[in-house]
Amino acid sequence: MKMPFLLLALIFVACGGSDAPQPAANPQIAFVTNGVGPFWTIATKGVEAAAAEFAADAEVQMPGEGVADQKRIVQALLARGIDGMAISPIDPDNHTKLLKDAAAQNNLLTHDS
Repeated sequence: MKMPFLLLALIFVACGGSDAPQPAANPQIAFVTNGVGPFWTIATKGVEAAAAEFAADAEVQMPGEGVADQKRIVQALLARGIDGMAISPIDPDNHTKLLKDAAAQNNLLTHDS
């Protein structure tokens, strides 16, 4: 399954690698799905396992109301100043600006379920 690898990569990037000074707190990581469903429930277990292994604070956000809900979630995460985000965009063609903004503010991974 590709999901654990993506999560490990995001946490590593958010932590800044082994040469970076240790942050005062655990990195804040978000995993934003492209909806709600059994696949994402399984992926959540991978997020939780990777967060525990790499001492990160991770949260999973599952937009239940489509594109507008996912956009609202991402904007709220960016406003909080999270360290990294993995997202499966619902509508990547129309979220280019949002994704570029996210990449400019933190470590961003995009993936397709």
